[in-house]
Amino acid sequence: MSNLTKETYEKQAAECDGLCVIQPARQDAEFMHCVTCPFCKEIVSARLTPKTISCPECKVVVAR
Repeated sequence: MSNLTKETYEKQAAECDGLCVIQPARQDAEFMHCVTCPFCKEIVSARLTPKTISCPECKVVVAR
């Protein structure tokens, strides 16, 4: 089970600035919204291509 506490969830939701509320208009194949980068630990909208996923904060690009 996750170690997610109420306080951690509320902090993440506040940092997400509404991106965590997925609406049909926000779902697209170009971005994965409100995910935590495993490298820089920031909550970001990761950019997706058919072969890669990248973090807009730390600029790391990895194969999908």
